[in-house]
Amino acid sequence: MPPRLATRLAIPPRFTPQPCIPRAFHATPRQCADFASKNHYERLNIRHDASPGEIKKSFYSLSKSHHPDVNRSDPHAAHTFSLLSESYTVLSDPSRRAQYDRDTLRLGERRPGPGPNPGGRSPSGLSRRRGSFRGPPPSFYRNGGWGAQGEKRRKAHEESSSSSSTQSESQSQSRYGGMGPGSNPFGATDRRDDSVPHFDTHGHTRTHRREDERRRWRRRRAMGDDDVEFEPQTSLGGHFLIVAGILGATFVAPLVYLQVSRLGRQERDKG
Repeated sequence: MPPRLATRLAIPPRFTPQPCIPRAFHATPRQCADFASKNHYERLNIRHDASPGEIKKSFYSLSKSHHPDVNRSDPHAAHTFSLLSESYTVLSDPSRRAQYDRDTLRLGERRPGPGPNPGGRSPSGLSRRRGSFRGPPPSFYRNGGWGAQGEKRRKAHEESSSSSSTQSESQSQSRYGGMGPGSNPFGATDRRDDSVPHFDTHGHTRTHRREDERRRWRRRRAMGDDDVEFEPQTSLGGHFLIVAGILGATFVAPLVYLQVSRLGRQERDKG
């Protein structure tokens, strides 16, 4: 054997890779599951605001390419075609499409923004939570408050807002037993300090005394010299008897009228 031929036989031939031929597309179970998990708009490859004409055109185009008669080698073609038909049935009907968008996709819902909710805390810094009542705001006393004692209340507010407010507050709390000014645990008879700035004690006392005098005068006018009332008041039992008599007359009067009418009719029949 010639040496050149022996050398050629000893060297193995080089491997020449064959070109990769793409296989025909076919649906796998995973691809079929992914297609079933899509919504109706994604199945028909249309937008959410597509018109009825676009929906119909896309469905006819996809139904031709996914029809079981065309894809006989695909075992999932019938299922894919049924999903397309279901999507077209829902989206072609305006009422069912609106219900699908509202209930399933929830397109009409407003997503919460970065700001606070309408029912949450107001942005002005005010809180709706109820706390302990600490009296009117300072502007109430600054503007004069109410009644004819506005000047006195304004002066009391200026004095209370001075630098010695902390010391006077601690002294007043110790004097009133921790209840603060305006509250007295010992009652009106054992009042230790009557100098409440914003309360006119003498004026209120004078008003109540006048009311008591008016009541006594009315009572004295209704009584005679022998302490006998000119217009004696009816007792509770008397009121009960009056109401019972009115109700009894209301129910008995129709019965008496019917009985008299019946007797008169019988006498006329006998005559």
